[in-house]
Amino acid sequence: MNPWGDSIQSANQTIGAAVDELGDLITLFNRDIVPPRLLPEETVTQVRSSLAALSKSLEQTAKMFSGIADAQSLAVLTFLGGKKLSRDQFYILLASESIEWTNKTLGLSDFEDYELMELLRYEGNDRQGYIYLGTDIDDLPKAAVDDWYLQFLTSTYRKAIIPPEEIRWIELSDEQRSFFEKYLPDAADRFLHDE
Repeated sequence: MNPWGDSIQSANQTIGAAVDELGDLITLFNRDIVPPRLLPEETVTQVRSSLAALSKSLEQTAKMFSGIADAQSLAVLTFLGGKKLSRDQFYILLASESIEWTNKTLGLSDFEDYELMELLRYEGNDRQGYIYLGTDIDDLPKAAVDDWYLQFLTSTYRKAIIPPEEIRWIELSDEQRSFFEKYLPDAADRFLHDE
């Protein structure tokens, strides 16, 4: 996981722990302070109100972080499945450094990043995913035999990205062919061209 994902997960866990601790504090207060009447009724009412407001705020914050973590996970799974990313999913992945396909990395400042990602989307009869223009497509971390999680991610990621050498030129849309011919002619030459 990248630093952004780690931060979200860590914040989510920390807030979850805070919600649990506050629940314990409320239980302690109601059990050990209220019945023996150790505090004036006015103070008890004020503390109860503050604890309830704090509990509600923490629970809402926990839901927000959980929603962010879920959105990032869904975006990753959508990408790994080779499915079409929505604009929001694309920018979540970009912000979380899960993908790096931007106009800057490809040297194409005339394109908006999501528009560029759409031009790199491939949908063939037997395969769908994203066209990967780098030459390091197989430079994935080596997974230990017992590391099924990394093995799964590596094989899934490799299915989601497709080098031009595995795609027939004729299967690209007219817009994609024009794009590659005009802006990335070297990449255009890498596709499978029918003789």
